Amino acid sequence: MTPTTRRLCSIALCVAASRPASAFAEVTGQDHATADERPPPPAPVALPARVLPDPVLVPVTEPDRREAVRPWQRPVGIAVTGAGVLGVGFGAFFGLRAHSKWSSAEPNCPSTGCTAAGYQSWQDARSAATASTILFVTGGALLAAGVVIWVTAPSAPVDLHVGFGGDRLQLGGAF
Repeated sequence: MTPTTRRLCSIALCVAASRPASAFAEVTGQDHATADERPPPPAPVALPARVLPDPVLVPVTEPDRREAVRPWQRPVGIAVTGAGVLGVGFGAFFGLRAHSKWSSAEPNCPSTGCTAAGYQSWQDARSAATASTILFVTGGALLAAGVVIWVTAPSAPVDLHVGFGGDRLQLGGAF
């Protein structure tokens, strides 16, 4: 091959956007047309100005999924969360009551034994502490369950619009 000879690609046809179809040839290991033998490129053509059409708005909605719609879930989540808050509140009340009962029983229960009034205050303190523990645990579980029910509820359908016009894309809608 001479230095002015064009070397073609290693595939059967070489692709070049600015070359006419007659400039392509199969690779056979032989020399091909030189740059001087190619036809001149075509003259530029003036293109008319493009007028872009107005965008077309296409509504995009979610498919109708009846099983995914659970209108009961948010109100149930609120109710369960409210019950959890009440449980934690009553647990706190009984915890403070147990502390108060134990404080009143402590002077009546020296290390040798309790008086009748001290023993009764001690029993009341134990009962209030047990109720406090049960209400705190139950209230906390209900509170967590209510939050999970609320968070996993499906959201309202999204009203989304997509617009196509020429070289533009427009998005809009209510979320």
